[in-house]
Amino acid sequence: MLGDIRPTDARRSWWLREALAGEPAGLGARDAAPPLAGSETADVVILGGGYTGLWTAWRITELEPGARIVIVEADICGGGPSGRNGGFVQLVG
Repeated sequence: MLGDIRPTDARRSWWLREALAGEPAGLGARDAAPPLAGSETADVVILGGGYTGLWTAWRITELEPGARIVIVEADICGGGPSGRNGGFVQLVG
């Protein structure tokens, strides 16, 4: 479905390549997570495993610990724009 638009391991951001280096071979490759098949039951479905999607899932579990959350990601979490930025956070206050 996605054809060749997923980045290869060599095209990942520096920090993501470094993080994946300690994982089993092939993690981050095109077949690392099989396509969603069948049906799932969830209270909340989040599309995208970037910063916004993952923080949303985390916050929901804080507010409702028993919530069933499914995150649907086309690649690997952090593999899109969230994983390509510098990862800098500035706290103001």
